[in-house]
Amino acid sequence: MSNPDGQEVGRAAGGAYLNDALNRLGLRGNVEAARITGVSDGLISKYRRGLVTPTNKNLDKIVSVIVPLANRMGIPMDPVEFFVKFGLIRREQIDQAPVESIYVELVQLDREAGLVDEFEQQVLRRHVQMLVEGTRKTLQEKRAADPGTGRSKAS
Repeated sequence: MSNPDGQEVGRAAGGAYLNDALNRLGLRGNVEAARITGVSDGLISKYRRGLVTPTNKNLDKIVSVIVPLANRMGIPMDPVEFFVKFGLIRREQIDQAPVESIYVELVQLDREAGLVDEFEQQVLRRHVQMLVEGTRKTLQEKRAADPGTGRSKAS
């Protein structure tokens, strides 16, 4: 089965995508993948081989573990792409392009921040605020220097 963009989706495409992701993480066996995700090794095996489409709940369990792990290892992964590849959702349904790895890292950082004490959370928020303010300032300066960029012409 193909999506409107011509990409293969469904059990086989999702299974190949999941298998590749797990292999890139060094999780070639299903037992270790099952242990860290909480999904049985039998189901992991069936998902990887494209025999069965995972439920949203099970795919969420898998993705919520392997995507942060991948990002910590410097392997950017878009969590939504797993659902897209298995045909459980279409990108146009959520109006989202593939996520840049920096955004995925920021989401993971936000989750991790919830695990630290309040002082460390405040430090993190100050760092992120400085980054946001600096980026906005840079963009504003760029727009001021070239105000015509990015604007459409009236017909």
